[in-house]
Amino acid sequence: MVSGDVDSNTATTLDRLIAVESRSGIAPLTIDLSAVTHLGSAGVSALAAARDRALRQGGECTLIAPPGSPAHHILSMVHIPVSSGDSENVFAQD
Repeated sequence: MVSGDVDSNTATTLDRLIAVESRSGIAPLTIDLSAVTHLGSAGVSALAAARDRALRQGGECTLIAPPGSPAHHILSMVHIPVSSGDSENVFAQD
C-alpha cells in the first residue's frame, strides 16, 4: 500500500519500487493508493509509466483507490483507469 504524499520528493522512489516489484512490468502488480493523501504530477507520471511498462511487457498493473480519495480524483481527471477496490477498472464520474 502506498501512503502519504506522492509528489516530486517521493515519485522516483515509488517508480523504482514498482519496477522491482513488477520485474519491470512483466509480473502482475496491484498498487493500492487508498492511503495516498496527495498525488502530484510526478506521482501521476510514475504510475502512468508503470502502466505503460506493464502494457509493453504483457503484464498487468492495477491501480486501486476508493471513490472520493485524492488518488481516485486525480487519476480520473487524467483518464488513468483506477479500480475502486472491486475487480472492475473504471473511470470516475466525479
